[in-house]
Amino acid sequence: MTRSRPAIVVFWASIAVIVGALLVIGVQRWQAAEEANVASVGQRPDFSASATPSASPSPSPSPSPSASPSPSPSPTAPLLVASPMGVRIPAIDVDTKVFPVGLDKNDAIEIPEDIRYVGWYEYGVPPGVDRGSAVLVAHRDGREQGRGVFYSLGTLEPGDKVYVITSEGQELPYKVVSRESILKKSLPYEELFAVNGDPRLTLISCGGFYDPNNGGYQDNVVVTAVPMFDPISTTPLASPSASPTAVATAAASASATASIAAESVSIAVPQAATIEETSKPVLLNGTPLD
Repeated sequence: MTRSRPAIVVFWASIAVIVGALLVIGVQRWQAAEEANVASVGQRPDFSASATPSASPSPSPSPSPSASPSPSPSPTAPLLVASPMGVRIPAIDVDTKVFPVGLDKNDAIEIPEDIRYVGWYEYGVPPGVDRGSAVLVAHRDGREQGRGVFYSLGTLEPGDKVYVITSEGQELPYKVVSRESILKKSLPYEELFAVNGDPRLTLISCGGFYDPNNGGYQDNVVVTAVPMFDPISTTPLASPSASPTAVATAAASASATASIAAESVSIAVPQAATIEETSKPVLLNGTPLD
């Protein structure tokens, strides 16, 4: 039986619609992949520039025979510094809240589940002090929630401004100096989470190739910014390469509170500590990098 001409026309029209739909989907996925790929620009500051060279505490000097004995000094109280409560990045239309985050049972950094918000790694240093890397983390996107607050982090350029709002209402201005795309397995944790060295703000999200069978995005987008203000003076911690977990140990040994209660407006920064190296943290992979 010979197929009628209208039936043939409908058949080929259906094929054309299917092919067109597949092309549209392919283009959209290609565009999404292109947006996730980030070129590195600028230069991240040397984290060891002003760091204490050794993690071992310096031996106490022997008292002079002629020196009269003096009472032992009282332990130095932790320096109170306002905690970050918000962040503004005009170049990518970010104006959101910041919440303290720590590590989960797998030593993975917790990231706010609501992808509209940013997490501050509370076991490191806070923005505003004169040493170390204050780390802010957030999702690029999510399968159910769509685009996250750091979706366009990889488009920031050197010279762009980042403003951190503290619990005391201060607005701390930073200037972007570098943007990098780094394989997750090659992420330099000791540098990005260093508690000593030049003061800087480190923003981290995800990017690069998305592999649903291998944990999602394969890269981390890292943006580094330096302060455009005079930071608060503090005494460096003992080790420039301590992991965030080790910083938590140091904070505890200095009797400094690392977690922030909801009604709290400040955090305690340990002025000196002996740091014992522990396990390194890992960033959550997420799916689709959450």
